[in-house]
Amino acid sequence: MNVEEAWQSMQDLSANRAAQLPEEQAIHQKEAHNVLSLLKTRLMWNLIFAFVIALLYVVLMIVIPEALVRAGLGIVLGFTLWAARTAWMEYIRIQPVLTPSNSVADTLQFHSDHLRAWMKLQEQVAKWVYPVAAATGFVWGASMGADKPIAAVMSHWPMQVALLISTILLSIGGHYLGKWLTKKAFGEVVQQIESTLDSLQADR
Repeated sequence: MNVEEAWQSMQDLSANRAAQLPEEQAIHQKEAHNVLSLLKTRLMWNLIFAFVIALLYVVLMIVIPEALVRAGLGIVLGFTLWAARTAWMEYIRIQPVLTPSNSVADTLQFHSDHLRAWMKLQEQVAKWVYPVAAATGFVWGASMGADKPIAAVMSHWPMQVALLISTILLSIGGHYLGKWLTKKAFGEVVQQIESTLDSLQADR
């Protein structure tokens, strides 16, 4: 093959590659649309679940007369509403329909970073709420079981030790359960975003 033929071959390859670019761009746009739509759906279910739980806490605060239990439920309710607000902010930030001027890779990377930061923030804040929830549930259950006020039940040292142990164990269990539920809800989305980003890098 002489120089002229080699040059012509290179030109043909470039032309073919240029013709493929719009098609590849459309494929990646569709992949990004699908994964961002899935993310919005998961966030919406997260919001629905949070508001159902929040409503349950409100009902319990109305029904339960003990001030200490109400205070604990109030703290957990506050966290639930805060978590719902952050989920809503993530939800409205996502625009699944990308215009041709949008960089698919940059858009996906942006939402991937925000999703990971949101999940990490939820986990960090929840660590301080789990002990409150565990202790509140324990003292309420103990009071209901003994049919006595919380002060009377918790005045005995065995109950105080049981409260401490239960709070620690339930907090640890709640932490790992929360991580599992978050991974179950959003792990698939993270994997799909990473897969699409890897595909984009390979096509460059």
